[in-house]
Amino acid sequence: MGVLCTFALIAPLFAAPPAPACPKALLDDATRDYASGQYALAIAKARWCTAAEPSVAYRVIGASSCFLKDRATALDAWTHLDSQGRNFVKYVCLRNDIKIP
Repeated sequence: MGVLCTFALIAPLFAAPPAPACPKALLDDATRDYASGQYALAIAKARWCTAAEPSVAYRVIGASSCFLKDRATALDAWTHLDSQGRNFVKYVCLRNDIKIP
């Protein structure tokens, strides 16, 4: 067996695992929890979806963290977002007297 054949057999073993599935209902629940003021619950649910739906999940995590006065988690979520998501989290944090970049 040649080197290339061996590589073709072994390479898939070292590939990154696929992103875990995030049921749409779970992210919808997280968004609903955020809207109803259940911020800790919203964060817990959204964390399951960061790989599958990062933009929505990190917005929920960041904004919920602002309401919980958790600047470190809000800032971490902010770093995972695009400019529109960052502006949203920044706005929510400012409304809750938390300054992020």
